This record gives sequence, C-alpha cells and structure tokens, in this order.
Amino acid sequence: MAIKEKIKDSLGLGKPDYVKVEDKNRFYYMLQQMQNNRWKITLAVLFLFFFIIAGINSAVFFGVSIEENWKEMLLILFGAFAGAKI
Repeated sequence: MAIKEKIKDSLGLGKPDYVKVEDKNRFYYMLQQMQNNRWKITLAVLFLFFFIIAGINSAVFFGVSIEENWKEMLLILFGAFAGAKI
C-alpha cells in the first residue's frame, strides 16, 4: 500500500466503505457517521486556529511589518475563532 493511501485511510479521507446494517440499526449507524464528521470539522477548525496563532506569533518574532488592514483582518478572524462555540 502506498504512503498516500495509508495517509488517506488514517485520516478517513478515502472512499467510504458502505456497511450493510440491519433496519433497526440504521439510526445508530447514522449517529456514528455524524459524530465522525463532527470530529473532522473540529480538527479542521483547530488546525486553522493554530495556523492563525502561529502566523501572528511568527510575524511578531521575526519583526515583520504587517499593514494595518491585514492586521485588522487577522484580529477579526482570531476573535471569530475564539468566540465561536463548536
């Protein structure tokens, strides 16, 4: 198995394997799929939040001058992520 396929399988990004379930278990299967999707969305949001914070910190550390309009946009984006309830 190639490395690319292993990464896709570990992240759950490959083709979904459809599981045959009994009629009485369909609801529980659906709930499991919804919870799995919530975890993926949560990880994506946390990654973006970390990326924004790392970008701001690296700009401060290296003394990069950020234009005022970009600084305002970054702070608004940071405030939106910090205030969002997941």
